[in-house]
Amino acid sequence: MIMLQKVAVLTLAALSLSFASAEFLTRQQSLQGYVVSAFMLALVFYSFQVLRQGSPAQKALVRAHELEQVKQALDTHCLISVVDGQRQIVDANDRLLEAIGYSKDEVLGRDPVEFEADPQPGQAEQIHSSMMRHEPWAGEMKLRRKDGTFLWTQTTIYPRYDRMGHFIGSISVRTDITESKVAVAEREALSILNKLRDSVYIFDPHTYEFTYLNDPAMRRHGWTPEDYATKTVGDTTPGFDISRFRKLVQPLLDGTVSEATTRVDLSDGPHEVSVQLITAERGSKSFVAVLRDISDRLEVEEIKDQFISTVSHELRSPITSIKGALGLLTSQAVFELPANATRLVDIAHRNSDRLASLVNDILDLEKISAGRMEFDFVDEDLNQIVAEAIEMNSGVLVANDVAVTFEPAPMRCLARVDESRLQQALTNLISNAAKFSRPGGKITVSVTATQHGYSVDIADQGAGIPEADIKKIFDRFH
Repeated sequence: MIMLQKVAVLTLAALSLSFASAEFLTRQQSLQGYVVSAFMLALVFYSFQVLRQGSPAQKALVRAHELEQVKQALDTHCLISVVDGQRQIVDANDRLLEAIGYSKDEVLGRDPVEFEADPQPGQAEQIHSSMMRHEPWAGEMKLRRKDGTFLWTQTTIYPRYDRMGHFIGSISVRTDITESKVAVAEREALSILNKLRDSVYIFDPHTYEFTYLNDPAMRRHGWTPEDYATKTVGDTTPGFDISRFRKLVQPLLDGTVSEATTRVDLSDGPHEVSVQLITAERGSKSFVAVLRDISDRLEVEEIKDQFISTVSHELRSPITSIKGALGLLTSQAVFELPANATRLVDIAHRNSDRLASLVNDILDLEKISAGRMEFDFVDEDLNQIVAEAIEMNSGVLVANDVAVTFEPAPMRCLARVDESRLQQALTNLISNAAKFSRPGGKITVSVTATQHGYSVDIADQGAGIPEADIKKIFDRFH
């Protein structure tokens, strides 16, 4: 009978304290209130255990002290935050704040979704549904730190309700699994890299010390992981030009380009080196260089160039003959043609000129690729050359109903140029401007002096080049 009285007294006392802490939690909605509530409920359990075993009531205090230690351990290990019913953070422990790099003032009152990175589709709905069913939700969450890096967590979210069963928020308990998550991802990535035929090098962007070489790269140099751990980029080839390499990768560090590429001739043939600056999940940066054998590609390109050159040369002779014959017919030198026939022959003659010009352009491209293009540079009046180019394209301008305005430099400007090649370039630009202008449009051609010479600008009012194609305008056949 005495034992039952003790049980009743201790139970009522513990429950009383538990309800008081729950009331405190409802009013204050703080992490400390949650901990007090959990502690008092645990005390009820221990009270029953102590009295059931016939132990003195004083042992309950000892067990309470043990619970306090458990709570401290949990607080030290886990990342904990409390959210109210309006999805606002009302408390967060120091461990969480340290992990994401924010102060408590920067976190309180904000929606926890603001700190999530790449949430999985439907995850928010799943969490809400679990809370409404009075059930905890567990899964992985990726958080974004203040410095922009990421933190992977294993998260359990517990719903919070008042004594009347009304939802008043949730408490999230997280553990940091970034290291294991990243380690798994890195192992998978490295496994894939080892299966590539290309040699892959990963190294520090400042010291150039290697952190990883895939199997083809290690075979190329005869290194083991223990060997390359003591090596740098400069050890890959004899006489490695480190200053040239720094110049190559500096735009990557500046953020002006996303990839730097160069060609190197090694003992086993020509290779292409592509370097990128990669930011890992942990936030660390590394250079990733891929060394690719391009012997086959160059051989195919050479075969293609030879084919184009051969075809172009073979076409030049018959086109010249056709053009000459049509020219004679057009000039009425052989006999007088009927009016309708003259018109058709004139069209054929103009198209033969275009075909001959196209063949010459192809041959010029072949010469440029082979480095055999010849130029005859002479001092010429640039204003006069541009004026002649406009006159030469007057037929195209009239045919497309486009007017041209020429704005020459105010003084005589001598430039050292190959006049025929410059005329060729100007003709291409002016004729294209005419062809892609709307009827009744206007083209402005201007010559202006610059700090180092002169600038010739051809501006039209057409639709312009699509942004996606701008990078192709200096490619062959574009």
